[in-house]
This record gives sequence, structure tokens and C-alpha cells, in this order.
Amino acid sequence: MQDDAVLFIGFHPEELDVVRQRLPEVASLAAEDGGSGAATALVDVTYDMLSCTVRDVLTAGATAAAGSYGTSADRVAAVAVGRVVLLVGPAARELGGQLNDALAEWGVVPALIAAYQPQHEHTPLRQLVAFLRDSHAAYYGLLQPVRVEQQPRWPKAGNGGDDSEVAAATAGVPTAEVAVAGGSGGSSDEAADAAAGCDAAGCGRYRRDAGHVVVLDGLLSVSERQQLVDWLTSPQHNHAGPPPLDKWEMVCVDREGARPTWGLQPHMLSALRDQPPPPVVALQTRLAALYPEYDICHMPADQISDEYGAGGDGTDGDGDSTPLSSFVANAVMVGDPCAWHVDADPTSVPPHSPWVHNFGYYHNRELCRPLFVSVLLYLNASWPEDCHAETLFLDPETQLGLFVRPVPGRVVLLEQDLPHRISAPSLEAPGPRYSLVWKLVFVPRDTAGGPPGGLPSEHVPGSSNSGLSGSAKGKELGRTQQQRQEDGEVGTGCVMASTV
Repeated sequence: MQDDAVLFIGFHPEELDVVRQRLPEVASLAAEDGGSGAATALVDVTYDMLSCTVRDVLTAGATAAAGSYGTSADRVAAVAVGRVVLLVGPAARELGGQLNDALAEWGVVPALIAAYQPQHEHTPLRQLVAFLRDSHAAYYGLLQPVRVEQQPRWPKAGNGGDDSEVAAATAGVPTAEVAVAGGSGGSSDEAADAAAGCDAAGCGRYRRDAGHVVVLDGLLSVSERQQLVDWLTSPQHNHAGPPPLDKWEMVCVDREGARPTWGLQPHMLSALRDQPPPPVVALQTRLAALYPEYDICHMPADQISDEYGAGGDGTDGDGDSTPLSSFVANAVMVGDPCAWHVDADPTSVPPHSPWVHNFGYYHNRELCRPLFVSVLLYLNASWPEDCHAETLFLDPETQLGLFVRPVPGRVVLLEQDLPHRISAPSLEAPGPRYSLVWKLVFVPRDTAGGPPGGLPSEHVPGSSNSGLSGSAKGKELGRTQQQRQEDGEVGTGCVMASTV
């Protein structure tokens, strides 16, 4: 077995060509800092090597075969396992402190860097990579599961307005009516195949993509919605005026220099995540039941932001000039500024973020990757049509879109890279239009089988697998024929059907 080697796991051939050329620069810098400057071998770990131990890879002469990149399918599979740089030997470990900064400077996506330990000797690389990624995610708090009840309780049909409208859990989730609009017109299997067409390992190839908006009515009961409004304001609060100053402040901005609008104070945002009121836990529990193929986690805002946000603007999201948060609350009033924005995008996370080191850069909805999802809840007890303040969704290329009315208790799920905004409330608005937004990460549970690269329509209420009771309905918009490359979005498309 070689004394010193650097194992690159889950990297593209183009990246490794750059690394081979530039890695001696890092060794020289390490030597200037007192390192040995000893030579280290670079090993390209392909998918078929993941069942081997580090000793097996090095003693089998894998270094000599480093130029053999394997098939494209192997590359996709290796990237899905994770991007890890494993430092074997003392000379290799000397490179670790500067390697990620060097990768970013060279235009190579940073990775999780770890030192090989003797206790890893008999551990297959696939298992070792999983262990290192899990340990890294736990250390940085990247995956923080939402709090859920042991069993979901579902609102009864009729929405009576008291606790009697919440039904105990049954063996299955009751079904409900569903209408689906948009998409390619194909089956859910075809949608999954399209999403799998080009993962990050495609590296320059096009892939077909479709974004989704899912609208659910009846996910919270009337009494649960009112209980949450009282928690966010107070039971005696006059909702004809601005929100209470002990919980809210003028902090949300659409863009730098814009006039701030109402948002929750930090202690309230922290409480929503760490000590959530019962309606928040109930909604999280029902979402987890609707999407059992995912682990639903809070977005680790402090680990993916660079002291900037991607919304927080009083427009059902965060803003470009405010810190990213796991929750956002808005109380939008007449005259408040509103603009198009996206909530977050995994392609825009800062390169020094632990999120990038663990999961890499990828487009939202890529197969086997965490999905950035926002969940929007409308909170007002009533909101007449003449008051406006709908949430608008836009396809940038076709300049088509749709709007969702703020029906009391309505829940909207959207993938966070979809452009959206709120339309301004009209002069007839009786007071602020309240909403609460969860910033979530849907983490696929079965990375081997690969769940759909997005919110799957087969788990929208009304399908054979899951649903809601009585008046609950789900509606889905698909952005179709959207083509992207590894280095950016190429095109989008939007189809809307008259059945919605």
C-alpha cells in the first residue's frame, strides 16, 4: 500500500484534469508552511471501486488506472454517493487545510475533505463515504428534521371550527379530489425518467426539468389556523391595524434600498423552529405523511447563507438583503413594495458552505439530491377577492404563469427556485394579509431507487397513495421542457391547462 495518496471520490473527469495540473501548487504552499512537500499520488475512485477498501484500491495499482474514467452511468452513480476527498498518509494530510480554497479558485466544486484513519482499514469505501457525510452533516446541523407527532391527525370534512374537526389517524390517509395541470402530459414514471436524464455528473449535457407548485386546501382545520394566528399576534389583537410590535418589526425588504415591510422578530422565528406551537407541528406531521419518500428537514439557513438572503421581502419569501431564515412571516399591507424573486437555489450556495462540501452544487430537482421546498400558509380568517394580494408564479422564458388566491388556511408547496411574488393588496384590504413560510429541505430516503427529482404528483392528495379528507384538494403546475446545463439554466417552458 502506498504511503501517501489523495483519493477523489465522485469527481468529474474534467475536474480531475484540472486538479492533476494544479495539485503540485498546493503541495508547494504546504512545504512553505513547514510541510514535508513529499509527493502524493492522486487516485480517481470510480463507481466500481466503492465496494473496495482503501487498502484494496491502493495496493491494486488503481493509481495507474486513474486516467480511466469509466462510463457516464458510473459517473452519475459515483456523484450520487457523494463528493469526498480522502487524505491517506501524513504528506496528503498536509494538503487538507488549503485544498478546498484551492478547488474553488480553480473552478472545481469544493468537497468534503477527511483524513483516513487506521480504524477505516476494513471499511468499504461506499460505507466510509456514507459515514463521513453523515458525521459531517450532524456536526454542522445540515439536516434538522421538523418536529412531528407520532401519528398524523387529519381535519374532518366540513371544517366545523373546533377540535372535533380533527380526526384521529387511521390505517391509511383518506383520499380526496385532485386536479393536475401542466407537466409534459406523460406519466409520473416518465417525469422521473426525465428528471434522471442528467444529474450533476452530466457535466455540460442538457436535461429535461419541470418545476412544481402544489396547492392544498383543508390541511389545517379552522381552529388550528386561528390558534396559529393568535400565537403569531395575540387573541385580542385588532387585525384591522398593523401587527403587534412585541412580535413583529419592519425588517423585510425586497431589495437593497427598498422600504422594509412587516416580518417576525428573531425570537419568534427561533420559537417556530425550536418550540413550535401545536398547529405548526400538526401541519409538519401531515406533510411528512403526504411525502413519505422524503425526510423533511428545516433549511439550515446559517450554513447556506453568506449573510445575505434570497427573499424576506414581504412577498411570501425572503429578500436579497436580509439574512436567510428557516421561517419567514409576512404581514403585507396596502402600498408595500412587491417584486419577483426566488427563495433559494442549491446552485447559488456560497462555495465555503458546509452544504456545498457535503452535497455539491446541483440544480433543484436533481435525482437523489435534497430538494429545496417552501411551504406557504395563508392565515387570514377571510380575504375577499377584491382585496387581491394573490401569490403569482412566473415562467421567465414564456412570460406565462398562474396565481393562487390567499384562501384562509390554504397551503402552497413550491420548489424554491421558482420565480414568484405577491400582488399588492388593494385599497379594499381590511388590514394586513398574513402568511407564514417554512423553508424546508426534502431529503430523499431511498437514494438507491431514486425518488422523483421534485414534488411527485402521485403523492398529491387524491392519488391512490395518499390524500386528504372532504374538501381537501391538490393542484399542481408543471414547468415543462426546461433545459439546463451544469453551468446554468438554458431554457424554460410552462403549460397551463383549462382543467384548473
